[in-house]
Amino acid sequence: MLEPELEALLLRIVPNLAREWSGASPEDLEELEERVELTGHDFPPFYRWFLSRLAGSVGALHPMLRGFTAASVLEAYRTGSVDIGPTQFLIGRMPDALMPLDVYYDLAHPLRDDAVVFSAILDAGPEKCTSETFREWIAAGAMTRFCVMTAPHRCFGAFVDPGRAAAAQLETVMAGLGFTSPITTGPFCRLYERGDMTLVAESTVKPENLGILIYEIGGPSVAAIRRLLGEIGRGTTLQIDADRWATRSR
Repeated sequence: MLEPELEALLLRIVPNLAREWSGASPEDLEELEERVELTGHDFPPFYRWFLSRLAGSVGALHPMLRGFTAASVLEAYRTGSVDIGPTQFLIGRMPDALMPLDVYYDLAHPLRDDAVVFSAILDAGPEKCTSETFREWIAAGAMTRFCVMTAPHRCFGAFVDPGRAAAAQLETVMAGLGFTSPITTGPFCRLYERGDMTLVAESTVKPENLGILIYEIGGPSVAAIRRLLGEIGRGTTLQIDADRWATRSR
């Protein structure tokens, strides 16, 4: 069971979450279970945890999860506005004036007590495999919003490995540099923390992307981030691109 990892992470980094989050009503949960059954696939254990904790109120996670409540998903199904494949199940909508996104499971591909997550522009496609699991999608988004983006300085770039093992290479060096991973992830997502530094690295889920991770790092100074990138470079054969730097507005 991996849910305690994510629960501990969210309660630690999301302000006031323990007081503000709430789960779906029993009636909504029952209806969602029935709709998943119609796909002919099992209800992902992680999605059941999500519904029990965050499908009623998402607290400060509202900017990224406001369209993922049980009420939002059921409204989409009840109004007949869901148009996805027979093994797919809508888990949320991300409203945007230009590019509103549908986010959904492919229940034919269960993984780590969860399932593969796709997204597509509403009514427009094409779809892309966003994350190996909904768990990783939430954790990466929360760490980016509440850790990386709140840091005094940030760097955005890419780790590239022609041998298509970027995540494995990164893993070999990060523990030695004092970083820990708050949740279990696959080869398309790496999440690390150390004191006042956070690294989030992800790529779209497809085989050709095993050799690349797009990263965001938040830290106390440009010098500290440059030092970390240098240590990663010395400890691996990764090509490291630092494409953009930003400073938090005061």
